[in-house]
Amino acid sequence: MRAEHPAPAEQLKTDALGEHVILLVRTAGDDETMARLRFELHASGWRVLEIRHDERFEAEPLGVTAERERVTAAVRVDAARGVVDLWVMKPEGAVEEAITAPGERLSGQVLALRAAEALRARGLLVPPVERGPETKPPPPPVPAPQPAPTPAPAAKQKPAHHAQPRFSLEAGPGLVLSPGDLGPLGVVELGMRLEFASVWSVSLDGLIPITRQTVRAPEGEASIATYVVGGLLELEWARLSFGGFRSGVGLGGTVTQMSGAAGPGFASAEDTVTALAPLARTSFHANLASWLRLRTAVAAGVALPPVRVVFGSREVARWGSPFVLASVALEASPLGW
Repeated sequence: MRAEHPAPAEQLKTDALGEHVILLVRTAGDDETMARLRFELHASGWRVLEIRHDERFEAEPLGVTAERERVTAAVRVDAARGVVDLWVMKPEGAVEEAITAPGERLSGQVLALRAAEALRARGLLVPPVERGPETKPPPPPVPAPQPAPTPAPAAKQKPAHHAQPRFSLEAGPGLVLSPGDLGPLGVVELGMRLEFASVWSVSLDGLIPITRQTVRAPEGEASIATYVVGGLLELEWARLSFGGFRSGVGLGGTVTQMSGAAGPGFASAEDTVTALAPLARTSFHANLASWLRLRTAVAAGVALPPVRVVFGSREVARWGSPFVLASVALEASPLGW
């Protein structure tokens, strides 16, 4: 590929794009390529922003990552396949393309030069100054170039591929329904989540009632509130560029507080009942920012044994066999961790 100097008009458009920031999305095995490419970019006055190797960014289109980071241009190099992905924001709209060399086995230096030539052809790099052999830039501080990466360096990069934990705090409203004549229960859902191994997560959640359920009968009236707490192990089984789906199972418990006002001939009483509660949940989350998600979920559980409301010797209502929760929550990662 031959690089051409941009026309003056094209250069002016490039200068008008705003802050001179370019995004390098790192991939496995691209150290040699990125070292050379950074040299080219710094020589042209670019401020370089890098996103470290993470399969969540490899899975989404380069343009989605670039627009989220608000940069002028973005580059991603797949050294194993010899592919250079390039995204450039122009006044008339974004341009994205992939530069490939089918059938060729290219070194990191050659891939870096191809990426630089593509940027230079779009006016994003100044033309190189003619230099004698003695003034050429020194090679980047990397091991001796090889046509293909050796097995040892590849093995060292695997831990970075999997170790990307994410801790989140969750909060939002929900509604709990259960058959048994007690009606809906309004709750606030609070939780903590730790994501690990890319697609797995563990969470601890609690449901705090913000309304009370009431049951009335000739014997009197009872006011009831139920708290639920539990932990779940979940798998993100579908991942999209803007969000994903998770499902999982867990175990928890319920605490039901009951207070009664008795009618004539009966005595008032208060009681607290606890029960074991197996849980299952499916949710969808949408990415609002790198540190913030909006999550909707449907969860189901069973209170063992179910909670029974008894007036005298007569059961007037029951709760928990089963119960279903519908909720909306925000997932926020403190300090982006």
